[in-house]
Amino acid sequence: VGRTASSAGSPPGRPAAHGGIANLHDYRLRILYQDEGRYSEAEPLLTKALPLSRRVLGPSNTNTRGCLVSLAKIRPVQHRYAESESLLRESLSTRENEGPYAWQPFERRSLLGLSLMEQSKFAEAEPLLTSGYRGLVERKPALPVTVSLREAGERIMRLYNLWGRLDQVAEWRKEREAVETDVADAMSPTRN
Repeated sequence: VGRTASSAGSPPGRPAAHGGIANLHDYRLRILYQDEGRYSEAEPLLTKALPLSRRVLGPSNTNTRGCLVSLAKIRPVQHRYAESESLLRESLSTRENEGPYAWQPFERRSLLGLSLMEQSKFAEAEPLLTSGYRGLVERKPALPVTVSLREAGERIMRLYNLWGRLDQVAEWRKEREAVETDVADAMSPTRN
């Protein structure tokens, strides 16, 4: 009850209980959203956790940023693309110094491109989708299983299809297939 941040690993001077509340989305989201796809149950938890996490932990805190991105991933499923765009832009602005091997900014670029594409902002979506995909490809050994190169590549092909640039669809299909072949080759056991 009277624990302070120093006893629980929370920011100095802040009660540990707030850190636990802000971390609630980590466990619940993994179960409700990632494992079971129960977006309608995950969304209210994230909606409540985000402002609390911003206020208590700050906008640059890892838990706040995770909550922000998790909520941004749910919005397109709900066809709330403008809200997803806003959340992803905020997330990208608070996470610029992640290091050269971080894959997260590239996932967020691809997701932001998706949100823009679904709002018919094709010219703005294109560089985000392509740079997001290429950044993920460069970091594929570090990607968790929840990040899909295939989905990132399919977003690009969808963009060009919606935009009427069918020659680009074929070009990106070839690139994505080459990447998938490389991934499959890397994962197969070596045969003697």
